[in-house]
Amino acid sequence: MAKKKLTVTVDESILDDLNRLGFENVSATVNEALASMIERKLRLEALGRLADDLLAANGGPPTAAEMAAADAVLDELEFGPAATRPEAA
Repeated sequence: MAKKKLTVTVDESILDDLNRLGFENVSATVNEALASMIERKLRLEALGRLADDLLAANGGPPTAAEMAAADAVLDELEFGPAATRPEAA
């Protein structure tokens, strides 16, 4: 994929942490972080559209069971699959 050079300003403490943690390529790290944020935002937007469609199709607000299922999906989007979380072990 084509790259475009730009200048960014970050907190000094972030750069210190990157160096301490062994991240040698700041550009690649920033690119990966931005890609991850964009993917998450797109998924949340898609989930919002799905919720709107479901609300329209069902003619009313979700039930408690539907809300619990939606919460589980949001948790997975935010934190990853439950089986891979430390508290699941």
